Amino acid sequence: MTQHSRNSKVTIANIIINYLQTKMNSIVFSYQMEKELPFYGLNFFKKMHTPSTYSRAWRQLRQSKKLPFKIQHMTKLSSNKNIVAWGIYPLTP
Repeated sequence: MTQHSRNSKVTIANIIINYLQTKMNSIVFSYQMEKELPFYGLNFFKKMHTPSTYSRAWRQLRQSKKLPFKIQHMTKLSSNKNIVAWGIYPLTP
């Protein structure tokens, strides 16, 4: 996890990126992120956000393509079309 000094501003994007770096080389489901991210942000960064706030920020991060790792949208992991998953992988040089 990236360390932040007391004076640095921790953004919701920083929280999501740090959280996903703990999930490297694994598959992360949308429902898992909605459940875990609010607790992760509160426990590690003393920041409280709602699951929908994290979802919006995660969508913006994916669209920006400015992530320090590779994400792969996973399909056909569930018959429920509302469940979305992403593979989280290191960037290859």
